[in-house]
Amino acid sequence: MGKEKAAEFFEVLDCVTTLRSANAPFGEVTAARITVRGYVRRAKLAYDKWAKYDKDILCDEKNESKVLWNASLDALGDNKVQTVWCLWVTVELGKHVNGLLLVPVEEGEERSFRRIGIFRSREGNRGRQMDDDGRNWFLQSGERRVIVIV
Repeated sequence: MGKEKAAEFFEVLDCVTTLRSANAPFGEVTAARITVRGYVRRAKLAYDKWAKYDKDILCDEKNESKVLWNASLDALGDNKVQTVWCLWVTVELGKHVNGLLLVPVEEGEERSFRRIGIFRSREGNRGRQMDDDGRNWFLQSGERRVIVIV
């Protein structure tokens, strides 16, 4: 996928980092913020007890029987989160949809988020169809907007 095509669904607008010491440009980062424009949509985080490996999954918020992707959480404590925001970031080889799982930094705030994990295509022989459904899920009902990840 070319740069122009990718920018239609995801682009980085700004990135700021704060270093512990200006004398160590590759040293410890004490704060960071990235501003992006992309498709975001709310989903439900669920647990698939029948899955062999990837137990965390994402479901449509209004239709929990519609499983969209596998989810990988950054920390074990994040599995208490039930509603997440999905940010569509990449399309691999033109078919696999991947992205970030986000939660608002403050209750009710829907502009500043923090990352809690990633989502990726489900494996299996229905993967292609599920990814087509996933793209449509974002494009038809998602919202392309500017958000900040801290």
